[in-house]
Amino acid sequence: MGAGQHKASDFIKNVNHFGKLPVITMADGTPLIESGAQLLYLADVFDPNVSTAEERGLASQWTHFANASLGPSIFMKEQREAGVMDKFFAVLNQLLAESSYLQGERFGVGDVAVGSYLSYIPVFFPDQISLDAYPFLRAYINRITSRPAFKRTVGAPPPSTA
Repeated sequence: MGAGQHKASDFIKNVNHFGKLPVITMADGTPLIESGAQLLYLADVFDPNVSTAEERGLASQWTHFANASLGPSIFMKEQREAGVMDKFFAVLNQLLAESSYLQGERFGVGDVAVGSYLSYIPVFFPDQISLDAYPFLRAYINRITSRPAFKRTVGAPPPSTA
């Protein structure tokens, strides 16, 4: 998608009424907006480990936590200053002391959601947010950002717009 195409009237009318990205197209051709919904849809389609209501519930839990709680605690200065982010980091650090990923030893959709927000910290807050008190969380971020798929997408240089 070229620069600004998501603001074009045709895009807004037919793809995302809010003029935002990302957008994916589901198998039936329907556009799907909002990253959390997209992750859960992709897990339903491609992850054989998300096949029961309980597994979908856990995937949804971590995806919603990332978007509704973790993200704001990192990006909203008021929440950082109120200690919300540190409380979340402490709990995540403890959980990750016991397993490699959020749901045990298997990487899952919740890790994509939570790991994505955490991977922004060194990019957006290199001098403001320290992870020194959270060694297991820091190791988790390293595991997420070392994955080949992460390197091909999020970790890749942005495409040229020239």
